[in-house]
Amino acid sequence: MNILVPDISGQKKDLSAKIIKDGDREKPFAILDGNTFEWKKFFEPFGNDTYWMGPEYKGNVKAGKYEIIVSSSRNDTRYSLAIGEAEVFDFQEIMNALSLVPQIKRDFFDESPASFIFSPFGFGLIFIMFFLAFVFGFLYRW
Repeated sequence: MNILVPDISGQKKDLSAKIIKDGDREKPFAILDGNTFEWKKFFEPFGNDTYWMGPEYKGNVKAGKYEIIVSSSRNDTRYSLAIGEAEVFDFQEIMNALSLVPQIKRDFFDESPASFIFSPFGFGLIFIMFFLAFVFGFLYRW
């Protein structure tokens, strides 16, 4: 699990997280302190975006109920919480991402949703649309 913040002007990196296991708030399973952590830039190719990668917890955990509490000094810091290491996209997730990535560009990165076309997802969508238009045009003329 790690915390990411968008690499945008004025973005704070004052996030901390507590991992609580089985409701035991008195003794957190792990504490991640972004105030004392050296944040590193991280490029995410699918959305074609740059983040600051903050503190992370890495390890195998036993089965149980886990709660993650993320906070900042004024609870106004934009962040993304990444859980797990594998990114697997089935067809439904790809279709979902096609609608979400432009919203994330607008609301999270303060960018134009049109900048989505420079990401692999956006470029792939444009390629598929041109290919389908060509195929349907060919079939129509035939």
